[in-house]
Amino acid sequence: VLIGEPGSRKSTAIKRITSLMMEAGYSSFAADKATMQSLLRDMAGLDENGQPIGADDLAGVSLDGFSFGTSEYTPVALFHDELSDFLGSNNLDYIRILGSLWDIAKPYDYRVKNAAPIKIPTPVVNMLGASTPSQYHTMFPPEIDGQGFLSRLIRVSVPETGRRIPVPPSMDADLRHQIVSAMRRIQTLSGEVTVSKEADDFRCAQYIAWKGVRDKRFQTYETRRY
Repeated sequence: VLIGEPGSRKSTAIKRITSLMMEAGYSSFAADKATMQSLLRDMAGLDENGQPIGADDLAGVSLDGFSFGTSEYTPVALFHDELSDFLGSNNLDYIRILGSLWDIAKPYDYRVKNAAPIKIPTPVVNMLGASTPSQYHTMFPPEIDGQGFLSRLIRVSVPETGRRIPVPPSMDADLRHQIVSAMRRIQTLSGEVTVSKEADDFRCAQYIAWKGVRDKRFQTYETRRY
């Protein structure tokens, strides 16, 4: 989540990377606005009546090529330059469910009264958003600090530079081609990701030796697994 005052070019950064991903063939983007239930239905490949569908649905999540069996993954990218428009204010249930989807080792089973059950085989949720400091605090009130969701965010403070750029320059064509090519190659990867012993030793030592942040508001964040 990029956090900064208006005019710090947060939206420019998010729109640019979204454009590159679309050029590389990514299509599983969530809608600009979606309720919790509709997002879960989209990931499960269901229509509003809980029936399977096999084409792009109202939330813009491409379902082509997915069999929705237990061996398939169900991805969605929440990329929003105005994250508060998507999450709303103090929407604790939405935030908790997103946190559950982020770290789950089995199909996600959602059942509520007077609604068709929703089962998502293997949820894969990625989020990139932007917010002003005031919007951030309305999205994530103090009572959410103890939840696992915030410990899964990388929160980046975007400073105001004072520069004025009427029209942001276009990306270098060669650089754009390199990035898009790398993204396309990433999509072909499969199998288990492994970590070298040297890297694992380093992160273990870093986790043990880290003294934490002085700000007590990060106390629950510091107790999370490395």
